[in-house]
Amino acid sequence: MDIVLYDRHRHAPVYRLHDIVILRPEAVLSIIEVKTTINKSIMHDAVRYFRRLPYIPHVQTHLFIYDAKSIDSIGSYLRSFPHEGEWKSFDHDTFEMLPDYVTGIDESYHLGKSAVIHDSDDVGYASWFYEDAAGTQISALQLFLESIYRHIDGRIGTQLIQPQTQDTGGLNPEEQGSGRRNRRTTHIHAISLFPM
Repeated sequence: MDIVLYDRHRHAPVYRLHDIVILRPEAVLSIIEVKTTINKSIMHDAVRYFRRLPYIPHVQTHLFIYDAKSIDSIGSYLRSFPHEGEWKSFDHDTFEMLPDYVTGIDESYHLGKSAVIHDSDDVGYASWFYEDAAGTQISALQLFLESIYRHIDGRIGTQLIQPQTQDTGGLNPEEQGSGRRNRRTTHIHAISLFPM
């Protein structure tokens, strides 16, 4: 585990000595696995890592990649994952074990688990791209941080992201505060993993 964000105000660590911290499961807010680079083997190891994590309700998981490959490459790595047993692709159960978000800094994307509606109704990951931030690393980093702040705010209720009083442009409540508010989308890129 590279980074664990936890609520130390409501849940004191069970044990803490320097970098070693033992927490109650309910204290954990987010788990972030950081990779310097990514290839098929590293992605498969990351998927295995997330599959080994114990199920803790309401914990958000992230795969953060500095020297990331393209979204198409990430999709190819995920689809080539060697599944155990009869079923050879992701399904609703195994999809839940994947990280909630995959952020690629060099390629500038922030993929989130999503419905992928194109030729058919599928499930996978989607990333929104905006007019004011096309291809910028800071855009991916901003969306990554906003997703963490939004999750922590929802869990501990500290209003880290202040609601704005301006018109939301018809966005649903999930999109309000998501970084998509009042930003013009240029395109959406998606990875389809399995049919709904």
